[in-house]
Amino acid sequence: MTLCIVPQIIAMCCVPIGIRSGSKAFGEWAESLSYFVKKDKMVLDDWISRQARFLYGDRGVSRFALAFAFLTVGTHWAGQTFNGMTITQMLVPMAILSSTGFVCGIGLACIFLFSRIIWKLGRFAVRVESHQFGIMSTGSVMAKCYVTAAVIWLLYTLSTPWAEKRAWITMALLGIPPLVLFVGSFALSQFPLHKRMLDYKRLRVMELQERIRALEPASPDGLTEEIRKKIEFYRLTLLDALALPEWPFSFGNVSGVFVSSATAVLPVLLKGLPWGKLLDYLNLTLANPLPHLMFQGAFWMCRPHTVPVWC
Repeated sequence: MTLCIVPQIIAMCCVPIGIRSGSKAFGEWAESLSYFVKKDKMVLDDWISRQARFLYGDRGVSRFALAFAFLTVGTHWAGQTFNGMTITQMLVPMAILSSTGFVCGIGLACIFLFSRIIWKLGRFAVRVESHQFGIMSTGSVMAKCYVTAAVIWLLYTLSTPWAEKRAWITMALLGIPPLVLFVGSFALSQFPLHKRMLDYKRLRVMELQERIRALEPASPDGLTEEIRKKIEFYRLTLLDALALPEWPFSFGNVSGVFVSSATAVLPVLLKGLPWGKLLDYLNLTLANPLPHLMFQGAFWMCRPHTVPVWC
């Protein structure tokens, strides 16, 4: 059996760090909501605090994480990770896989619940500007969270068994769905905001066009210098309005999320490479106590009562 649990343990230790980092970035972004969302600041603050309650404990997240723990064990079973082991010998690796799957499931659930907040934000009217401190900061903070999650997920998938003939099943089930879900949810969650941005842009362009039409004289003789300057001003403003972004993220945000998410399938592509004695030393065997000690340390770090935010 060639189950390497050290990357999983590292990934499990990184989940609380990732959640804390994401929560900090999310909090800084939430403070600027009133700048580009056309809603009273107190109403927005109350709304965002209710939407982000899952960061401090949620039964739905626990149920999802528990289901993901069972799924993790199931995918390793399908990949013949436990071949040649007795029931007694299976207990330790199953316990480790369940624990790491549960903690990583919490991180995965938090990512998609954050996406749900962005989706629901689309119910409010917004103000669109092209700089990165307004509505465009939405894509930036999402990209940071998704890239962090993708890197952790790469560590998680590196633990799949490399030598088994059906190891590709485990790798595919743990690697490919997150790639699709990360990229898909990143774009889909921002679609309502995209519609709001289009509404703002459309109304702004129509308003400026109406002002230009109202200033245009019926004949060239009525075009005074003052009117000409006003028309020129509104035309330049109209060009700026036409150049306003229509999505709350940049190309760099999308490419960063896609590339980092694609790393989740690297174990599938690198399956045939010789990893030599490194993986042999890190393999989970009853004769090698190092992974067990690392797991106990990781579990101690991830106890719920020692970390105020979920893990």
